[in-house]
Amino acid sequence: MAEAAPTLANRIRALTQEAKLSGGKEVVRVSDVKIITEGIPSEITDEYILFPAGSRDVCDTGDITGPAKSTEDIKYVCLITMNSIVRVELSVSGK
Repeated sequence: MAEAAPTLANRIRALTQEAKLSGGKEVVRVSDVKIITEGIPSEITDEYILFPAGSRDVCDTGDITGPAKSTEDIKYVCLITMNSIVRVELSVSGK
């Protein structure tokens, strides 16, 4: 029996686990059609990803492989729908 293709939600779950295991050195960075958000998602479903308050909106990515140059803390939870996501990656934490 063939293995099912990985979903975006499963990929984000794997990156979240990896970020948690890094001890705060790495975060999940999600680029959607409007903004880039980074942090450790608090909820991941097949329809959306939820970042808790205290996650960060990235204003200037700087070096794409390094921490963001400029961020703003998110005061409230941030919900991003899966169909608006254009890129997901593990990134060095700026905190």
